[in-house]
Amino acid sequence: MNFAPALPLEVFDLIFSYFKDDDKGLWYRLSLINHNWYAAVTPRLYHTFKNNGDYSERERLWQFLQTVIASPELAAHVKTVDLQHCLKYTGPKSFCLAQFLCSKYQHTIQQGIARSGLSDLQESPLKHALLNDDRRPLVAMILAFLPALETLYMHVSEPDPYLRAIFPYLSLHSLNGPGSNLKVFQQLKPLFLAADEQASGGKDPIRIDGDIPFVYFPALHELNLLHVNLNPHVFSRTTRIHHPNGVSPLLSNVSIVLHKDTKLEGFMGFLECIPHLINFSVSFSNTPDSEWAPYGRIALWKRLSRFESSLRSLDLYGMGEPSLQPDTDKFCAPVWKFSELKSLYIEPTVLAGNCVDHKPPVQLMHHLPGGLKHLGFYGYKKTACRQKGIPLTRKRLGQGGLYSEFARSSFRHSRPYHPGMQQALLDIAGHLPRQ
Repeated sequence: MNFAPALPLEVFDLIFSYFKDDDKGLWYRLSLINHNWYAAVTPRLYHTFKNNGDYSERERLWQFLQTVIASPELAAHVKTVDLQHCLKYTGPKSFCLAQFLCSKYQHTIQQGIARSGLSDLQESPLKHALLNDDRRPLVAMILAFLPALETLYMHVSEPDPYLRAIFPYLSLHSLNGPGSNLKVFQQLKPLFLAADEQASGGKDPIRIDGDIPFVYFPALHELNLLHVNLNPHVFSRTTRIHHPNGVSPLLSNVSIVLHKDTKLEGFMGFLECIPHLINFSVSFSNTPDSEWAPYGRIALWKRLSRFESSLRSLDLYGMGEPSLQPDTDKFCAPVWKFSELKSLYIEPTVLAGNCVDHKPPVQLMHHLPGGLKHLGFYGYKKTACRQKGIPLTRKRLGQGGLYSEFARSSFRHSRPYHPGMQQALLDIAGHLPRQ
């Protein structure tokens, strides 16, 4: 009997190049009598899993968990998982569906609990949570069986005892079978996490502490945290010296919205842990002035000074008014020292600082690096620059951007009604002449 030839995989790559990413409804039905056909199709079929928690999509969570538990070879192909809004409430009918799914996938639940690290929790409360449409155990178990995961988008509900239960287990073991050198989360590169406002009422932030090591994944190079509380003890100088892990040495892109309960001590300690920074975006809009009192705004610039030759994009929002008290040291934001900076979004009062030597109108040329191409001011269009007498005519800047780097990086996984979306951005660069 003649066997079908094994065509080169490049042939199948050429076939798939004619389809768009959203054309799976067309190409997954294709079939060729060829040994390499399924070898080419399978990585594409299982590359991405997305579930937004809609009622009609609810069973897909259970089906996916069943697949990755029963077929580790398929789980190894999953590179991207998008679970934004996966935990959302979809009405009372969800409880009936949850009870039906718990019964239908009872064996899957037992396997998942036994092999994911959740066996350390009491089984009865865990199953009770699933019966009441609490999807947090499902999410924890799914993540525990994805050894090759590279990109994760997810809303996190605090407190989450299930995530906290699996992390210690995953840091020590691989769930991909004996002899495997793959460890869960060891290959995670971009990570996008947001606090789930619906589950917590907007009160509970993502808590980064010793039990939730989001920042310690070794391959991590991009970190986006929306409404986060950084534990000061975890990032204190004493703890960092004795901590067995450390912030990923590859981490260079950071976007953070600080929760109102975050102590600046924790944030400053985290910033000191980052070895190399290229793109940095942070919102202090929820940070009370009392937190700045022991440090002053200059403390942030001192910690950023390590990145004067590497930082290319800087976005600072909500730092507030600099102190104008007589005993306060004169200070101007040393943005001009960042020689590689190409994009800057900032409040004009923060840029100009409190240096009384600069009488209005304040000349931006004295505050900006020569290679800057994008400049955006946060504030209201009529008052943002008037209060500092800053003129809006600049010849040295090139083509300007239209939106904030912070908006692009952080809001891609936030809810549409998030209050931060209402911030006003005055982007003057778009109105400036090209060089």
